[in-house]
Amino acid sequence: MKSLILIFLMKFYLNNVILTLVIILFFISCKKDNPTTPGTGSPSTEEPFVCEEFDWTLPPMTPLDYIKDSKQYRYGVYNPTNQNEIIYFYSDYDNFIHQLIKYNILTKQKQVLLDNVFLQEPPSWSASGWISFGSGEIYIIKDDGTGLSLFASGGINNNSRWTPDGEFLIWDHTGTSNPTTSLLKKGISQQVPDTIINPSGGGLDISVNNTLIASSQFSFYYLNADFSQTYSYTDFTMLPQQIMGLSKGLTWNNDGSKFYVSKFYGASGGDQIGLFEVNFPSGTYTKLMDFCDNRRYSTLSCSPDGKYLIAQRIDCYQQLDSEGQWNGNIVENSSIVRIYLPTMTEMKLNL
Repeated sequence: MKSLILIFLMKFYLNNVILTLVIILFFISCKKDNPTTPGTGSPSTEEPFVCEEFDWTLPPMTPLDYIKDSKQYRYGVYNPTNQNEIIYFYSDYDNFIHQLIKYNILTKQKQVLLDNVFLQEPPSWSASGWISFGSGEIYIIKDDGTGLSLFASGGINNNSRWTPDGEFLIWDHTGTSNPTTSLLKKGISQQVPDTIINPSGGGLDISVNNTLIASSQFSFYYLNADFSQTYSYTDFTMLPQQIMGLSKGLTWNNDGSKFYVSKFYGASGGDQIGLFEVNFPSGTYTKLMDFCDNRRYSTLSCSPDGKYLIAQRIDCYQQLDSEGQWNGNIVENSSIVRIYLPTMTEMKLNL
């Protein structure tokens, strides 16, 4: 009888040991080696950010100047038909390299679309595969790097944006003899542009519903446009609520129900400086992010699924002289980050 009890106890003990080992192995197999940024699938390796406020007291007879470090990654824009692809502008000032580059976020593959080019504002990528860029003169190039051609010249031409169908390019034009700025429209094979708005407003973006949002220095205006018609800037409607500050990045979301804007130098203090989500057409807004003296965000582009923003992040520091005193220079380092909007988690792209 004792031997039977002993055998039973031994079996019970072995079964529990085996069960315990199985549970331990299960949890080990589920353990992740690196924390991941939600929705990105890539490890988040950046150090925690510490917001700093600068002492802006300049030494006597010292001018304030903003300078750029050697390597800069700027003007990131999504492919409107592929949320894994972006284009951006890369500069290496020490080695005189300036390139327009296409990048796949998943495969990490790069393609230099254009070399020896200098951009002063974001390019625009169409659903038909064309990219426009340039300030003064506007050029277009296919997103495979072919078909480079001059598209608009004479006077000042900038702020180019494609219509949602990718058929027409719209841009601001200021003539040499007439300082009034008009909004022009032209198709790829069209010779003479059409005038859409005369006069036009400031920087703009176009929603999937053909709604133009224009940003003057301190206000937002919109126009539900029929691009076969001609309008005046007086046809625009002011949003009921405003964010008083200088806009440095503006992009619609994927369905035209809201847009995102980056505001610098707010007229009403810190509450008007940061990254905002603005509901359309009510104008009600939510501040998504505060900016600091040592970090702000500029160019914005929303992904085709509406879940991400590509943004130009500008990190800054005060340059010191040999005696450890600020010499009046603010050094800027620009990088491209992807922000996951549901959690406002960002990932710096290793370009």
